[in-house]
Amino acid sequence: MKLGLGTAQFGIDYGISNTEGKCSLREVKRILKKASEIGVTTLDTGPFYGTSEDVLGSTINLNRSINVVTKIAKFFNEEISDDSSKELERVFFMSLKRMKRKEVYGLLVHECDNLFIKRGDKIINKMAELKDRGFIKKIGVSAY
Repeated sequence: MKLGLGTAQFGIDYGISNTEGKCSLREVKRILKKASEIGVTTLDTGPFYGTSEDVLGSTINLNRSINVVTKIAKFFNEEISDDSSKELERVFFMSLKRMKRKEVYGLLVHECDNLFIKRGDKIINKMAELKDRGFIKKIGVSAY
């Protein structure tokens, strides 16, 4: 069995039962150490999780054995334009920069409905292009 760890609370006040807010850097390091000890090898993050990607960049940048999965932002327009595709790429490269990584294990569509709007295939096409260029190993969709 493979286990992954969500990192939203590393960068924002997240969780229905969260009474303490986002984790301190000290707490993040303790969580990541414990996760590693029990065999967690995958971290889930996203550019909209506040400072989560920055926190990961300052804590896991030397540990390349950690698989990082991030997401693309939601699109709220009625059609995916060429500009939307360029924005997806720009945000993705900003995520890499924040996490101090040259690539990620996975990139997910955060809002699967985006794939079904007009020209939604441009999203998958851009993600596949980034994969072909070696920045991503796997692409997929985040499901709730």
